[in-house]
Amino acid sequence: MLVETDKAIAPGTLVAVQTHSTLIGRACVRHCTPKGARYRIGLHMPDRMLRDL
Repeated sequence: MLVETDKAIAPGTLVAVQTHSTLIGRACVRHCTPKGARYRIGLHMPDRMLRDL
């Protein structure tokens, strides 16, 4: 998963991923690349909570 944020997050950091108030799962930051004034963060989610429909 690729997300953008205003702050850098170090690779290897574990984060919780959610949309509004729904928890999707936990992810590990794989990379964090500056893009203008923002950062593109690649996340690896091996234990995704939602099932494929």
